[in-house]
Amino acid sequence: DAQVHRQLDPKILKPYLRALIPILLKGMIYSQLDLILLDGEDDDSHIPDKAQDIAPRHHSAKVSSYNGDSDCWEDDEEEVSNWNLRKCSAATLDTLATVYRDELLPCLLPILQQSLDEKQQWQVQEAGILALGAIAEGCFKGIEKHLPTLVPYLISRLKHPKPLIRSITCWTLSRYAKWVIKNKDEDEKYFKPLMSQLLQRVLDKNKAVQEAACSAFATIEEEAQGRLLPYLE
Repeated sequence: DAQVHRQLDPKILKPYLRALIPILLKGMIYSQLDLILLDGEDDDSHIPDKAQDIAPRHHSAKVSSYNGDSDCWEDDEEEVSNWNLRKCSAATLDTLATVYRDELLPCLLPILQQSLDEKQQWQVQEAGILALGAIAEGCFKGIEKHLPTLVPYLISRLKHPKPLIRSITCWTLSRYAKWVIKNKDEDEKYFKPLMSQLLQRVLDKNKAVQEAACSAFATIEEEAQGRLLPYLE
């Protein structure tokens, strides 16, 4: 949180970043226990919603980071009690990106490139997409030059057969919504494909993906405003 940021002297951890980053990326990969508890592998849109599934959800104003199961990590007691290695690793990467900014990228980008390779196991790819979203705010200036390649890649991941990859991709794309929207001259390449695929995910066969797509759409709506009208008719 903000207090931790103020207390963290960048000089302390900087010599260890090259060793720390791979550990965090590994910690962000779903374990078998995570997958069992999430039960997010099946198409479940045909199953009636339970009362707790459709109850109002009250999130804090900070929606900067993803915990891996269709919510943002928060500081309230209920969320803290549900934290695990994956959430802590992603939150730590987010904090490091905020503290070290683009200095983090020489250590991180080679690992991300390997993680996002389609030949990797899907769990590794998913963790890479999560990491890409976690650094969106802190490392934006340095990562921006890679977005012309990364954004089309992420849009293609919205069609991945694994629901957990589709859901995390919705969130990561929402983190780069400002960049997509500001590139008005490239709408055919970025904005239009993003909206087309995102709206399809709103109707996904998996409820977690539906939720992630709706959340991402709400974020993009705040930035795009009137430019969304053609997609709502």
